[in-house]
Amino acid sequence: MFPLHDALPQNSNPPYILVSSKDTYSNGEKITVSLTTTDTALIKGFMIQARKANGDILVGSFEVSNADAQTLTCKSPADAVSHTDSNLKSNIQVTWTAPDVLTGNVMFRATVVKSKKTFWTNVVSTALIYNNKVSNTTTTALNGHTVTALNGHTATTSHGSSNSGFRLSASFTFGLMLGVLTVIAFLLGI
Repeated sequence: MFPLHDALPQNSNPPYILVSSKDTYSNGEKITVSLTTTDTALIKGFMIQARKANGDILVGSFEVSNADAQTLTCKSPADAVSHTDSNLKSNIQVTWTAPDVLTGNVMFRATVVKSKKTFWTNVVSTALIYNNKVSNTTTTALNGHTVTALNGHTATTSHGSSNSGFRLSASFTFGLMLGVLTVIAFLLGI
């Protein structure tokens, strides 16, 4: 993320901070990301990406809700955001949506332009920690049988003279399998 401004990036600490609205996230969750100035240095231009904390792989997608920002496509649709004009700004807010698959910890990275010859290329947030909690279960009694919900998917019971066992709905079974695969992938570091 290097602007073609015929200048080198600044070596000093940037007068900008990049923060997320939360410290942790889950798959598919929406997080507000803010780029703000720490002093009187305004923002003339910017580009923000979300990357895996342990590398340069872009993850998730962005949404914008104001005229100061637009989504860009680097590797996949809306995987970066940038300014729409060179008007000076003091604060930028965008929404990042986490991918639906296991990602791991994420850091937001920005290039911020103060003027044509004054810019910083590695403004980074603290790590957004992936919440690897696999299940969120709720148990309820229903007609004498226990019904358990896992990540919003409900198991159903059946009873009668020929079948007194527990029958799982297809969506519950899929959710359970996805949870198990997520744990395995996390343990293997994938």
